[in-house]
Amino acid sequence: MRNPQEEALDHYRALLREVEWLSVAMCWTVVVPDEGYASMAEVVGQAFGAAAGEIGPPAHIHELPYGHKLPVSLGQHGPIVSLFENNGLLGAQPPVLNRVSASAEVYSVYWDIDGNNSVNKAAKGQVLLTLDAMEFEEWSHADFLSAWPQLGVMAESVDPDGDDWQAGALAAAELATGVRLDSEWLAGRQPYVLVDSLQSVCTQPITGVGRMPAPELFATSSARLQFQALTHLASATANHFDLAAFPIVEEIIDLLANGATADERLAERLPFELVSPIAMEFSRYEDDGEMELNPRWRRMQAAITLDVASRGPGARPMGFDVFHHAEAAFGDEWAEVAAQMRAILQL
Repeated sequence: MRNPQEEALDHYRALLREVEWLSVAMCWTVVVPDEGYASMAEVVGQAFGAAAGEIGPPAHIHELPYGHKLPVSLGQHGPIVSLFENNGLLGAQPPVLNRVSASAEVYSVYWDIDGNNSVNKAAKGQVLLTLDAMEFEEWSHADFLSAWPQLGVMAESVDPDGDDWQAGALAAAELATGVRLDSEWLAGRQPYVLVDSLQSVCTQPITGVGRMPAPELFATSSARLQFQALTHLASATANHFDLAAFPIVEEIIDLLANGATADERLAERLPFELVSPIAMEFSRYEDDGEMELNPRWRRMQAAITLDVASRGPGARPMGFDVFHHAEAAFGDEWAEVAAQMRAILQL
């Protein structure tokens, strides 16, 4: 008789082959109530609040209205509720995970077309762990196993030289929750909800902890202080890495100082006017040493820090947020910058 781990992993390998679009970009979130029954309406309200509309009638995933609102398909599995997003990421956002886990254990798996991904667990109103599904050594980390024991089993099953990381991440979520994502559900008609925007969901203060050193910076602070802290980070990054010579950097700092975020036009300009030129400089002089010690790589991380900061607080999932790139840029000096931000946030 096959063990549950092997069976689950083989199921998701087959699912990813059968449903080809699934491997491109998706987010699957499973909410397991601490006791009793979780309804779709209750979970939607906790996750998205006023940003969500009414639950719509069942519809195929590919028939959902895509536009400025973000569609989320809903599943009811006994007392458990699941959220599925085709090419979405709301269920991987710390504010969503924190709110919906107030009286539940929540597991989410997310990836996008660029390889960004996260595997997350939240409980008792806070994110307990966030890790990169491609980094197999993290799956057997003692701190993570205490919160999610099935990760260790999956670390032993996944082929580090293959493409198993997506199947492994989905299998770990199933083994923890008992809920299976399958082709029948994906091809069926499911209730759904439309959410106003990523920013409307995530601009409230982030609570909880994770493996990054600074998500707690925004734990109890007002939006005004959050923007002040991001302004300080942007200025410190520009000065330390000599990025003030790029005119667009001043625009970012001015926006944050006024409590605003990049509009669509500025977001389109940032890669061309800041990130790409510095990334090209890094690629021209790339050597065989450790990237973390390469000053050009760190300067590229600094440029990405400014890009992400321009989107405002909580604009990226933990592990890909502004703190991740800032720590990579500043290295040993990050602790001092983080301390300065804590002082601004009055923590």
